[in-house]
Amino acid sequence: MTMMVILFTAVVAAVGAIEMPGMVKRKQVREIAVFIAIALLTLAIGLYYILTPHEKSLIYYTYKLLGLEL
Repeated sequence: MTMMVILFTAVVAAVGAIEMPGMVKRKQVREIAVFIAIALLTLAIGLYYILTPHEKSLIYYTYKLLGLEL
């Protein structure tokens, strides 16, 4: 499990390391902010799924929040 967390974090960091220099070079400040927000959200949701494999899915809670039946 620890190896999966490290690998997942490394993949998200690698994608950021590949994408960020081009955005910085073109001075795309808004795009950088959006990219960081999406990357952090991806990291949080991915870690949730890795660390709690037997819990209910996030889509369950989303449906419940929206008042929809599963």
